[in-house]
Amino acid sequence: MLTEYQVIFDDDYMILGIYHPEPSDPSSVVIKSSPLVITTELKEGKKIIQTYIERFDAMFKEEGKKQNPQGASK
Repeated sequence: MLTEYQVIFDDDYMILGIYHPEPSDPSSVVIKSSPLVITTELKEGKKIIQTYIERFDAMFKEEGKKQNPQGASK
């Protein structure tokens, strides 16, 4: 069974969760455990969220370079 790990975040909150897609219904999922919520109320949470922001910003920037190389015509 395929397991997916999802992260949703912005500057103040992060929600982490693990779920399994439901084999009999592609639009449904089975929640593996309760989602974990991290906030910036504590300095540790703020550091974790900032680390994810930096990681994903770098990843999207690199992906953008691959999809739209310099000098390529539009």
